[in-house]
Amino acid sequence: MAIGELLAWQWSGYPKYHVSRANLVLHIVVVPFFLLGNVALVVGLVLIAPLPAIAGAAATSFGTSGHVTAKSSIYKFK
Repeated sequence: MAIGELLAWQWSGYPKYHVSRANLVLHIVVVPFFLLGNVALVVGLVLIAPLPAIAGAAATSFGTSGHVTAKSSIYKFK
């Protein structure tokens, strides 16, 4: 999928996925933790440094916890 297609897909689903302000705020807060957690996890694994790897795994799991505990899941993953 090209960048243009990805952006078009993201924007087309925006009204459907962010129905409530709470969901939008959740994404604004949690997505940076998820992204930084992934970076820290990879850096920790590449450098064989356990502290960044553990911190990255924890931040990544925190970033995904909002999707697991959400009341309703609009998009069903296959």
